[in-house]
Amino acid sequence: MYEIYILIFIFSAILKSVYNEILYHSRKERLIINIVVFFTMMSWEFLSHTLNVWLFPGPGLLGINIFGLPIELYIGYIVLPDFVFTAYELIRNKLGKSYKK
Repeated sequence: MYEIYILIFIFSAILKSVYNEILYHSRKERLIINIVVFFTMMSWEFLSHTLNVWLFPGPGLLGINIFGLPIELYIGYIVLPDFVFTAYELIRNKLGKSYKK
């Protein structure tokens, strides 16, 4: 499962380098947005796991748990938001859409 995160990270980096997309106004803004998304999603995962809404069985996971959640979740919520924002900005720019009306 974690291999897909590595591929997504590499694909996102290639998209950024090829199209030179600027997603944020500054590094600080990028860091704040990614931290907010990360903590929001991880708190949701932790709550759901605590309430036994879903469980994470052992087979297929690395076996490294932090606060009872597999490390794959942490890696995913660091890599995936960056990829989603990159893809969104790329599509928006290619379609010629603007935020201004």
